[in-house]
Amino acid sequence: MEIITSTGEWLIKRKTIMGRTLRGLAGGSKVGKHHTAIPMAVEVIKAAKALACVSKVLFGEIRHIKNGPPRIKFVSVSAGWRVLVRGANSRQELFVYTSDREQVRQAILSIWTGAVV
Repeated sequence: MEIITSTGEWLIKRKTIMGRTLRGLAGGSKVGKHHTAIPMAVEVIKAAKALACVSKVLFGEIRHIKNGPPRIKFVSVSAGWRVLVRGANSRQELFVYTSDREQVRQAILSIWTGAVV
């Protein structure tokens, strides 16, 4: 995202993952404008973004929760999946818009090591 300052300078807003810049993750036409992701969601986003059948990945709300094991949950929505990714002490919603739900689910589960379905 480019911003023009009052002096006419061009600035580029950084896209961050929990305060760290991760280039390329939030770029492109498939990812929405909210660019903060918990560390456990990064690989899920990369896997979904790489699929041709995925039209868009939107980052949802991050909630801080009690400590627990990492998990992933898929909830079917009309345009694809609502993916709930749980890290050690936070949970994030991701919305994956796709034409092939099962292909997306299998791709995400193949990279997820602590999957609970």
